[in-house]
Amino acid sequence: MTAAEVLKSEATKSTVTTGYVSGYSLKRSGKVIGFVQARLENWRLVWSVYSPAGGEKLTNKSSNNLLKLLADFGEVDLVPTEIVKPDLFFQLLPKA
Repeated sequence: MTAAEVLKSEATKSTVTTGYVSGYSLKRSGKVIGFVQARLENWRLVWSVYSPAGGEKLTNKSSNNLLKLLADFGEVDLVPTEIVKPDLFFQLLPKA
């Protein structure tokens, strides 16, 4: 899915004001490069992008603007996942 498709999809998923969470695998050229989490906080989606920064440490950035948040990654695909916690997502990835 493109970022625009994800935005459209997320806009219709929840009617609660807070607490909703979903996750996406962030891929470039078929390779997983990160994890995107969407959280609904007071009727606004807050997006967080998590990516490995060498070793076991994860870096993350958050914003209300998904397109701006993903700009540094170039052209990417977002694949929905049932996992909503970044630590668990990266633990379950196959080791290279």
